[in-house]
Amino acid sequence: MRHLTGWAMLALLLGPCPLVPADENPFLVGEFTVEKVVDGDTIHVTGLNESVRFLCIDTEECSKGSDAPARVAAMTRDYASYVKGKTRSDPFAKFETPMGWEAKRFAQEWFPEGSTVRIEIDSVSRRTGYYGRVLGYVFAKRNNKWINYNVACVRAGMSPYFEKYGRSERFEAEFIAAERDARIHGRGIWSPYAMGYPNYDARIGWWSRRSEAMALFEARYGNRLDAVSVMNEDDWSRLDSLAGKKTILFGAFHDAGGLFELAHRHDAHAAVVFANDRLLDAVRRLARSVERDFALFEGTLVKGFEHEGRAYQYMLEVADARCVFVELADPARGTVERRFPLVLPEDHIHWTDAADHMGKVVSLVGEIVATKNIGKLTFLNFDRDFRNTLTVVIAEESYARFDEPPERAYKSHKVHVRGTITEHEGAPQVVITGPHQIEILD
Repeated sequence: MRHLTGWAMLALLLGPCPLVPADENPFLVGEFTVEKVVDGDTIHVTGLNESVRFLCIDTEECSKGSDAPARVAAMTRDYASYVKGKTRSDPFAKFETPMGWEAKRFAQEWFPEGSTVRIEIDSVSRRTGYYGRVLGYVFAKRNNKWINYNVACVRAGMSPYFEKYGRSERFEAEFIAAERDARIHGRGIWSPYAMGYPNYDARIGWWSRRSEAMALFEARYGNRLDAVSVMNEDDWSRLDSLAGKKTILFGAFHDAGGLFELAHRHDAHAAVVFANDRLLDAVRRLARSVERDFALFEGTLVKGFEHEGRAYQYMLEVADARCVFVELADPARGTVERRFPLVLPEDHIHWTDAADHMGKVVSLVGEIVATKNIGKLTFLNFDRDFRNTLTVVIAEESYARFDEPPERAYKSHKVHVRGTITEHEGAPQVVITGPHQIEILD
């Protein structure tokens, strides 16, 4: 996002370590001695307080301990049943696999204890991760040349290109080419016989949607001083200066009951607090199916906050629905879209007045007295004379976003609808794309 110059921040973060002048290599952390390989994407080195988590790869979980070989062998006896049990409640769960064990062995071959590695970061505003680990590209010497292990790991099929937390700024083309090569040749996780996660295409789709949302935030808000990505270290450090001001916060969110949480690290969070329970419930309904993705909230920033015994470094007070936006990946269509700002019924018009607001975004209320699904379209009608009165229209490609068919869910209910009034064959209509635009009021 907004990059700093100089190395003061990095030196404070990492402690004493060899560095080169920024004009020679602004990304170099230094050269270090390998102490231990944790698994296929994490190592410990001498001179850094925290472990090094490799950027843009995510090898599968590895069994640890003296009985690890026996546990791996047990998995292989009925691997299909083992996977089914591990993914029953979460298809994207991370769990120990034989491929995770293979990835660790692969890393051990690259990084023998006592060998020297070269660590580089992706950008000076992306230095550490959620658990405080250094995020790096790790290079090892092969034939007297420094080779990027992260890319080599993907080429060997030990991991896909992992963009869940953002794309590689420096090596994206290399990662994409490496994954393609591994897929073509059926290496590692791409082998039909691999005992690893069974649904990589779905996982990669989710990671890609998240990275698209991050790129969209950067494109729209990257130059605004009042917009903060809570994952960005430089941004987080600016929050003190925004206390008491209108602020936009962007990040991965978690519904924590009476508020939402945006995490900077495991021990540093911002709370998002809503003006009333009605607004909280409206946001919760909108966010329910996409909690693994990213959200953007706008409100007034307060420094220091405590809720039910939990301390937050910052709290964002969202006073009304016009200050709530959700910038999310749509899980049904695999696209990123800007959801409408939520607006509560206090500002509504009656549905009979819709024709007076043609071309405008409005908030309206009324009772759905008739519905019809004709396949490609579903109609929700406020009057049985549907040819001359307002109709809510839902296209087939939006059906998957609703928990139950709209023609059943909203019939005979008083609803609040937000959208743009347009005209179809002389009658007003409003096209909605998901449940975030329609709310049952009775």
